[in-house]
Amino acid sequence: KTKELVALGVAHITQCPWCIDVHAKRAAKAGASDQEIGEVIFVAMAMAAGAAWSHGGLALQCLEEHRAVAR
Repeated sequence: KTKELVALGVAHITQCPWCIDVHAKRAAKAGASDQEIGEVIFVAMAMAAGAAWSHGGLALQCLEEHRAVAR
């Protein structure tokens, strides 16, 4: 059950629809509750949002450096 929940979280992070389908079904078959599956999805969403946020900061930093050089 735990391995399938981890695999489901990874599938969400890698955005693999086939993997999400397979591991969601396997996790449920292994006894994972809807709440456990939901928590895995929430953690994956938070991780993806964190990456987007940090990359957004990097883009703004690059833009600031570009503007400083252009002056």
